[in-house]
This record gives sequence, C-alpha cells and structure tokens, in this order.
Amino acid sequence: MRYEILAFIAFLQLPHVATSQELWSLQEAEQLFLNQNIEIQEGKAELYVAESAIQQAKLFNNPELTLEQVNLWSTQSQRDGESTVIPPVIGSVGKNTQFSIGIEQEIRLGGKRKKGVQLARLNHRLTSLKQAYSSEEALLHFRSLLFEKDYYKAYQLTLREELDLLHQVSQTYEKQRELGFISTSDLLRIQAAEYEVEQEYMEANQAWSQLNELIHSLLGRSITEQIEIDYSSIRFELPDILEQHELHHPLLQMGQEEIQLKRKSLALEKAQKIPDIRLSGNYDRHGGVWPNFIGFGIRFTLPIWNRNQGNIKAAQTLLDLEQSKLDAQRIALQNKIHTELNTYNQLVAFREKITQDFTDESLKQIQQSYLKNLLQKNISLIEFLDFTDTYKERQKILLETDRKLHTQYFTLRYTLGHKTTHYEN
Repeated sequence: MRYEILAFIAFLQLPHVATSQELWSLQEAEQLFLNQNIEIQEGKAELYVAESAIQQAKLFNNPELTLEQVNLWSTQSQRDGESTVIPPVIGSVGKNTQFSIGIEQEIRLGGKRKKGVQLARLNHRLTSLKQAYSSEEALLHFRSLLFEKDYYKAYQLTLREELDLLHQVSQTYEKQRELGFISTSDLLRIQAAEYEVEQEYMEANQAWSQLNELIHSLLGRSITEQIEIDYSSIRFELPDILEQHELHHPLLQMGQEEIQLKRKSLALEKAQKIPDIRLSGNYDRHGGVWPNFIGFGIRFTLPIWNRNQGNIKAAQTLLDLEQSKLDAQRIALQNKIHTELNTYNQLVAFREKITQDFTDESLKQIQQSYLKNLLQKNISLIEFLDFTDTYKERQKILLETDRKLHTQYFTLRYTLGHKTTHYEN
C-alpha cells in the first residue's frame, strides 16, 4: 500500500516535468500574450481601419463624365437625301453623328470635408484609447491566471511537506502497531489524515494543470515547455498620483473623446443644411442651333422644406446624453477607486497580521518539534494532527492572501487608469 501511494504521488508530479524550461520576466510573458491574443489583433485591425478612414475623408469626390444623345445611325430621309450633313471628326469617325459630352464636379460647401476629416481623426483617437484599454483589461485577466497558478504550485509544496510528515508518522505507527505499542484506531486516524491531505494535493495539482494548459495556450506555446515567471522586477507599490486619476483614466478620456466626437457630428449635421453645388461643362455637337456648342451650368438643391432639422436635433440629443454618461462614469469611477483602495489596504494589513508573530522558518521548527514529541509520546496524536492541520490552514490563508494582494495591486492600478506595464524597477 505504501508503494502505491508513493507511486501515485510521483505520477502527480509529472506535469512539472518538461522537455525544456524557460525563465521569463512578467513583461516578456505579457508581450507574447498580447501578440497571440486574437481580440487584441482585432483591436489593432480596427485601428488600421480608423487610420484608413482619415485618408478617405480627405479625398474629394470624383467628377462625373457623361456621353449622351448619340445617334448610332441615320437614314437618307433624315438627311434629306444628302450623303453628309454632319462632317466626320477624324477620318470617317463621327460622320453624320450627333452627340453630347458633359462633365460635372460636386463642390461641398459649409466645410463638410474639413469636418469629416476632424470626425475621422477623433474616431481614430477614440479607437486607439479603446484598444489600449482592452489590452490592459486582457493583461489584468492574464496576470490573475499567473498568480492563481503560482498559488496552486506553492500550496502543493505545503501539502507535500505535510504529506511527507504524515507518511513518516504512518510508517512509524505501522511498525509500532506490529509490536503492539499503539492501537489500530491511532493507525487508522493517521492514515485517514494522510489520505485527506493526499486528496487535497491531487485537487490542487489538477487545478494547477488546468491553469498551466490554459496559460500555455494563451501564449501559443507547447505544454511540454516549462515556463517560469520571474517577478523580481515588480515593485508592488501604489502609484504616487492617486489624486490625478481623473486626468489619466482611459474611461474618462474615452468619454471626453466621445463628447468631442458628438460635437463634431453635430457640426457636420448643421453643415448638411447648406446645399452642395454641382458645376458642369457641356459640349454639344449638332444638337441645337449651333453646330458646336459649349455651355456651362450650376446645379444645387433649394433648402426650402428640408434643412436637416431632424438629424440636427438627434445629434444634439446624443451630445447631451454623452455628457450625462461622462458625469455618471466619473462618479462610478470615484466609488470604484475608493472600494478597490480599501480592499488593497485591508489585504496589506491582513498579511502583516498573519506574518507578524511567526516566520515560515520558525513554524517549520515548531512542526519538527511536534513530530519529535509525538514520536517520543510527549504529546497525543490528536494534538499533533491539530497542529499540522492548523499549520496547513495558516499557510493556505497566507498563500491566498499573497495571490489576492498581487491581483488587487494590478486591479487597483487598472482602476486608477495607470498603465499596468509600468511596474518594473
């Protein structure tokens, strides 16, 4: 039975064995994640589309060329018996052929083209802000996965230490039971405790394996490559400009850009009530009184009934709505920052409370002391198991607090609107 347990534990450790191992900084892992993330790539494509829209908005409308009133044939009765009533243009081309050629160019008035370019530029800036914010949001989730994976890895080490300790006691109790020094119930109790920790170890290992698979997939790497993240360059310290979050937060910047966008849209709708003009030039060959007639014209719509009143009113309504949304976003952001900051401070205080009395080294020494006293029968098995369970729970709480604290640190930076990639020494 002992050999089966040991073989099972060795099997659980197989996911840690890989054909290659790489040590990356957090920034390197994040950059690879962003390069592999399809949503980020879509955001970059949208940014390129917005750049193309600026180029398109700068262009003038193309002129229109028309060829009309071309007679493809003529009869002798139409020519009054004459063989040639209209001379050819070149050689025999155009003989007895009447036609009209015209060209027309639209001229946009009211600054519509300029306003369209400004609108496209604002949309490009807004798309850029959204793309950057989406990247930060994706990075926040990616880091939480890394911290959770490291938590399960560290917790497995704690469980493995306790499992080795319980296994040592279990082996000793088996020998002492054979000699009649301890009861069967004590042996069953220590074995049950060992199985319980072993089951918890297996669950932690399964959770680690699932996260490891997900992270490798997000990075586009084979699971046979063991990836370790170096966090030594990170300064888990709060930004020094908490009071300036309104100047930097991308949500507020996006809201302000949305307002500017709606203002330019309103200006463009107001410009639409000014009619555009179409200038034309026309050459008519034997189509009227003169054999060769060149004329010019102008065409425009009379703004009598439709002066774009409905669209102007709709654009004004959207502008007012955007301003209200920005005010609501500012209040929600202030509340969010207050909540996240309180959560961060509580986690910092709680971690200091956990570690202020005992260090990991002192607790391990106490653990060995309990083991020695148990084997020397100075304490009961119940006291020993109670301490080991307490030690395990204390380590679990500490590891969970570290995971939450690291995640909350980046969550707070994200909420403050600071670039969470600017965290290195």
